[in-house]
Amino acid sequence: MRPVIQKKTESSWNALDLGGMRLKNIAPALFKYEHLTTLYLNHNQLSHIPPAIASLHHLTVLDLSCNVLETLPPELGMCTSLEHLWLFDNNLETLPFELGTLHQLKLLGIEGNPLQAALANIIQTQGTPALIAYLRDSCPVPMPPPERQFKDITSEADRKMQEADPYNDTFSILTHNILCEKAATPAMYGYTPSWALAWSYRKELILTELKSRDTDILCLQVCFDTGRRLL
Repeated sequence: MRPVIQKKTESSWNALDLGGMRLKNIAPALFKYEHLTTLYLNHNQLSHIPPAIASLHHLTVLDLSCNVLETLPPELGMCTSLEHLWLFDNNLETLPFELGTLHQLKLLGIEGNPLQAALANIIQTQGTPALIAYLRDSCPVPMPPPERQFKDITSEADRKMQEADPYNDTFSILTHNILCEKAATPAMYGYTPSWALAWSYRKELILTELKSRDTDILCLQVCFDTGRRLL
């Protein structure tokens, strides 16, 4: 008899309401429901939100209103599908810079918190998108990534053949995706700080990378007219 493979079915529910239950802590099991799109935790006694909130990356609505939160975990910024984040009536004085990655957020409910004057002024006068952009652009510059480790795919036999042939010659090729200025837009990369998208910033990094490779043949991708400006 041929074995039957059971197909995984999508959950028939995607919202969970735990509001008004006097919760002081959130059970770790909650963060296994990665399919959730709506989560109500309002009107409880929560003093902190676990970093595991990042696993609920499908959330579009999160209500944390009327708790006793004094801080938010930076990991909340990993919930990049959020469109509505309600934090009314807590004890928040500031917001983590990581919330700047919530580029799809339409409404941040923050009234009823002792929020810093600068942050409160931005959202009151310019709205949610402006505050998210401010947090994104104000985020500290992260450490540079580790040096690229290139993998040598030359076989041992080919290497010995090259060494044995006195007339053998080799050349190197480097291909690099420039991501031209016209393509590096906030609309496409809404989670990226504006200063990191700026051509004046990226140009120097790209030039340093290209020069350090000292290659014989250089292929540039997604450059349009940027290639001329770069070289």
